[in-house]
Amino acid sequence: MLTSGIRDWFTFLARCWEYLEPRGVLELLDICHPFRAEDAATNEVSSVFIRFGYRAEKSWASNGLDYRASAKHIERFKSLGFVNVGEEEKKWPLGQWAETGWER
Repeated sequence: MLTSGIRDWFTFLARCWEYLEPRGVLELLDICHPFRAEDAATNEVSSVFIRFGYRAEKSWASNGLDYRASAKHIERFKSLGFVNVGEEEKKWPLGQWAETGWER
């Protein structure tokens, strides 16, 4: 949950860049906001978890935090000079979806 604790991502990543050795690696693992469902019919109205996410976004914004920060990391990395920048998304099953045996 890095997203919920860093207000100035550019400065944080710039410091990471400064302390990395040549050919060093920086890896961020975090939740991608906003929460969403595999089934497009599941939305803020029908999912308590998704509703929580939208409320968290409003709360974080009032405290100077960017709820959708993880969606901006690729561009931040590139602007600082990082190379071989990539992203991998993993789905995290919750609720009934997790009980269907669906795997990826």
